[in-house]
Amino acid sequence: MAIYQIGLHTALGDAGTALDHPRRIDLRGIPTPECQARFCVDSARAWQRFGNPPSASRHFRSVRRGTVT
Repeated sequence: MAIYQIGLHTALGDAGTALDHPRRIDLRGIPTPECQARFCVDSARAWQRFGNPPSASRHFRSVRRGTVT
């Protein structure tokens, strides 16, 4: 699954590649709340490592709402 690529590349120190994956994923198509939360948290971590705290914050907040804006 592409959502796991986000965390993998972030852990390997390649936030740029990690951030290529969220753009291809529709959050509404992720089947379970747990996977949706993982997507949001991993994306937020990638944005933080990439040096964009506002985007990281937006993704962390989206975990609660279930949407990414």
